[in-house]
Amino acid sequence: MIIYGALLIPLIVAIVLYIFYSHSTVWWEFFIPLAASLLMILIMKGIIEVSQVSSKEYWGSMVDRVEYYEAWDEEVPCRHPVYCEGTRTNSKGEEETYEYECGHEHLYDVDYHYPYWQIVTTINETIGVDQNEYLRLKSKFNNNTFVELNRDYHSIDGNKYYSKWMGDTASATPVTTLHHYENRIKVADQSVFHFGKVTPEDIKRYDIKEYPQITDRYKMVSVIGDNSQDAILADKQIQYINGLLGPRKQVKIFVLIFKNQPIEAGLYQEWYWSGGNKNEFVVCIGIDNQRNVKWCKPISWTTSEILKVRVKSFVQDQSKLNLQALAGYLKPQINKDFVKRSFKEFDYLTVEPPTWAIILTYLLTIGLNIGLSAWIISNEYEEQNT
Repeated sequence: MIIYGALLIPLIVAIVLYIFYSHSTVWWEFFIPLAASLLMILIMKGIIEVSQVSSKEYWGSMVDRVEYYEAWDEEVPCRHPVYCEGTRTNSKGEEETYEYECGHEHLYDVDYHYPYWQIVTTINETIGVDQNEYLRLKSKFNNNTFVELNRDYHSIDGNKYYSKWMGDTASATPVTTLHHYENRIKVADQSVFHFGKVTPEDIKRYDIKEYPQITDRYKMVSVIGDNSQDAILADKQIQYINGLLGPRKQVKIFVLIFKNQPIEAGLYQEWYWSGGNKNEFVVCIGIDNQRNVKWCKPISWTTSEILKVRVKSFVQDQSKLNLQALAGYLKPQINKDFVKRSFKEFDYLTVEPPTWAIILTYLLTIGLNIGLSAWIISNEYEEQNT
């Protein structure tokens, strides 16, 4: 790798020290620039590689329960200084009194803990919410349980209440959470995976989609590019599927709608998202102004190619797009056939640092060696060689 070429810098420094400053350099000091440079290069390479291969993915689950922890307080032992009074002679030769710390007194303070509310998901993640959201979900689940926490409290005995989802569809509350994973594909040679380059002009021309944002701490839409009533209702269905199947199948479904776009839009979308994240099943659909289906392109790293073929056929067999019917079809198909691919398969892909990172590493190595050379020349070990 080119980045390791920076090791030539400490070698050059060692030669310079030997030729011009050998009288002030002990033998082991010749190795300091090389060792320090190698360590810094390895650290820089590690940081750069981690940042390059880190990708975001979205996990689906359901709200399992919502919890309310009451305010409470507790005694916390602490030490307070004790001051004594003494006398001393000031600069004018006069006696004066002063205070000095002469010991400590063991007392206690009271720590106050504020109330808080949180949801716990079906994959055991916790997400903080406000009181209004807690009350909304409590009303939705229509149950409430008291839990005595038996705290060692001072004067306020805070306890816990929770309301639990009982598994019914009506009160199901889907959750989306953000996670990171190692994705070497996005920094590998894209030609290996037949991904082309997508320019800003392509994004605008083909109406390429971005991932939607997580709103209100845990909510994310699943149907993008369509605001029809059919899309709104289907989005609720697909969010439910993501929440229900997410924990077991580790899947996240998105449906992307392209209006009056050629099938190339689906191809550019696949390039732009580098094939999607490892847990995704993305259905790209092209329609005209009358919502007639023109094309369909599923995108997924799943090992089940038959799943993509079936979904594509189902969509293209529709005359007019019916997203609610698609949502109903996806649930059993995903449940039966979706298999998430392990990205460990791509560990063989090498990661080359970008040019700016290589230049930065060389500059930092030069600065490090200049500083170390100055120290070696001027330190106290110089006298031992004279």
